[in-house]
Amino acid sequence: MNTQYDNEFTKVRNEVLVAVFKKASEYHEHKDEMPDLKTNSTRYRRHISSEKFIPTTLEKDLSFAYAATLTQILATITTTTEGPCSALHLLAEFYETDKRIYGECKDAEGVIAGVYLLDAKDLFIRYADSCQDKNSIFASVLRICQSDTYGLRSSIFNNVTSFLDEKQIRSLIKEVLVMAENAETTQQQYSHIYMINCFARQLEDVRLFEKTLELMKKQFESVKVGFDL
Repeated sequence: MNTQYDNEFTKVRNEVLVAVFKKASEYHEHKDEMPDLKTNSTRYRRHISSEKFIPTTLEKDLSFAYAATLTQILATITTTTEGPCSALHLLAEFYETDKRIYGECKDAEGVIAGVYLLDAKDLFIRYADSCQDKNSIFASVLRICQSDTYGLRSSIFNNVTSFLDEKQIRSLIKEVLVMAENAETTQQQYSHIYMINCFARQLEDVRLFEKTLELMKKQFESVKVGFDL
């Protein structure tokens, strides 16, 4: 991951941790004021459940903080990048932050997913439409296809015909097929087969679509499969 991004996320996480534990400290200062169960059961239950607020609050606060940081990164790409092709390169790099982000929070609210699936995707399509270097577009898409552990890059795969022609998509399929064949885990293999399935659907390649769909079903058996596409 880009070191600059990594440093930003570390700073954000530290700030959230400080804020959450400050809340925890304030809570424990008033712990002796716990209401009596017999006289006020509703307030008692609320007080007891508040002891669980630390992990819950941390997850939620961290998700919103990360989402805000990701949005700011996209804004920076929009305002400072020289040329659409350079922006595509940075967006491909942006998608690689997903491992760090989802490795640290669950995003129960879905606010982080929205930034990747909608905001980043819209920017990618916009810049790809303006980029005259088709090889640059292909390289950026291929970089995004390297992995998709958390499904946050799927909106790129599902819109590939918006920025690549059929010949390029066929080349992309070959590249991703090699990734699938060399996958170290069933999950990684499934992810790459899913990408090819998305490409086949958009190309209206029925044979390839059905073949990849069959391979995806076999993944539920958690057995790495061979390929004959």
